[in-house]
Amino acid sequence: MKKIIKLILATSSFALLAACGGGGGGGGGMQTPVASTSSFNLLSAYVSSLTNTSTSSFTITGSQGAVVITGSGSGTTGSLSSGVFEGGSAQQQTSSVTGSFIVNGQSFPLNNSSFTWVDSNYLPLGTNGDEYTVVVGVPTIPTAAKVGDTGPLYISNRFTNPSKTVPLGTIISTYVVEQDTASTVLVTFISTYKNTSNITEQIVSAQYRVTTTNSFTRIKETALNLTSGLTLTFTF
Repeated sequence: MKKIIKLILATSSFALLAACGGGGGGGGGMQTPVASTSSFNLLSAYVSSLTNTSTSSFTITGSQGAVVITGSGSGTTGSLSSGVFEGGSAQQQTSSVTGSFIVNGQSFPLNNSSFTWVDSNYLPLGTNGDEYTVVVGVPTIPTAAKVGDTGPLYISNRFTNPSKTVPLGTIISTYVVEQDTASTVLVTFISTYKNTSNITEQIVSAQYRVTTTNSFTRIKETALNLTSGLTLTFTF
């Protein structure tokens, strides 16, 4: 289980969408959802948060059958630096997760790092961590999203490492926009992991509050590993 939890952390949106970080505390109090009539530039919000460092604290809750999992930690995204990805010029951002989780009264440490790669226009190119992923084609990130919108973002090929000699399958990245307040929406990014037989192995969703001024606030992430039955929720 320890290995699976660390793998989920490594392949969650901490790695895949780390740039969409922002501060914690986005949950707020109870409120009645309002369907905003505004348009939201998800691309501008993504770029804005990508170019800023951030640290978010989180708590962990989850289960695997009757086994309960708890924990806490923090995720940090660093500043962009120049590098080379897949033979071309790119920008790199380091993401790290530290903390601990408790299973059956026993505490285990968390200490994972990964790299997110983007092009000169800040569009995703891939990641390098416990898995190596390469985005296929040019990602499409909406510039005028509204409540009720949903659609594709991009597809990535998965490999065990940068040599790409052992394929693992694909990741299908999509988004959903839901109502929140008159000036904000809830945007959920969904990453569906499929193996080389096109069978879904894992689903990771990351929810953010997005404002009309193009800022992201991380709210929660949920991961479901269909192979093990393990579910984890990270609340910020």
